Amino acid sequence: MLLLCLQLKEITLGAALVFCFSIGLAITLVKVGAAATISMRHASSRFTWLSTLARRAPYSPAD
Repeated sequence: MLLLCLQLKEITLGAALVFCFSIGLAITLVKVGAAATISMRHASSRFTWLSTLARRAPYSPAD
């Protein structure tokens, strides 16, 4: 779609498409991050061992 806009010399329409896609992607990523944070907080209050695991996870070897 963006290439079609550029071939038809509709630069503003192409820029608007990129802008709207970027805004939509940003909103989606913020919502996913907020949902992960809320669910992690809820899960750690329900399962007490989960907070201990999350605290020790950076020290575990990757391989």
